[in-house]
Amino acid sequence: MDPFNLTDYYAKTNVVRLDGGKFDLSNTRSRLVYYTGFESENKRMLVRITKVGRLWRCTDALGEFYIAGPMRGYPMFNFPAFLMAARVLQTRGIKTCSPAEKDIESGFDPSRPIEDQNFDMGAAFRWDFNAVTRCTGIILLPGWENSTGAKAERLVCQLSQRECYYLDANYNLVEAPDYDYTLTWQPKPAPVEARPAPAVECDGDDDEE
Repeated sequence: MDPFNLTDYYAKTNVVRLDGGKFDLSNTRSRLVYYTGFESENKRMLVRITKVGRLWRCTDALGEFYIAGPMRGYPMFNFPAFLMAARVLQTRGIKTCSPAEKDIESGFDPSRPIEDQNFDMGAAFRWDFNAVTRCTGIILLPGWENSTGAKAERLVCQLSQRECYYLDANYNLVEAPDYDYTLTWQPKPAPVEARPAPAVECDGDDDEE
């Protein structure tokens, strides 16, 4: 099979067999899988299989994916990991949408503290969430589960029924299962007002004669 030419597969069930593996599409009509069945070359690449009616279609059109991951608390806000992930994914035919690249284009300097820059955090989150819903899905970098922002993007992805994948340390994509989630809200504690220290009175009777 040449994935660069659209190929149709007749399917009686929701399980497609490709490259010796079984892929269950019961809960989705489209997903990314790795294919290594080239006769002329020994290489491994991503392809998309989609069910259209009773046919499976295989193509190299993978879509555009938002890269989500932790930033705050990491050196350089973890921008090197975002930039490297985008570079690797693009070599595999995946168009990427990276918040790190967007922030750099907006003038953000990851080598400086965020407090020292005129950075609009609210505008950044609005752009991020809009990008998640606009893309085919998201790809989560390691450590995403410890990031409030990345977890929020993961939730937006799931609620808007986009595709979601993990990117492991070897830059392999792994399909992410849907998560159960619980949203909890509680008011922030009121700031504690600083009180002046009580004055210390000296007793004159203790003076030496």
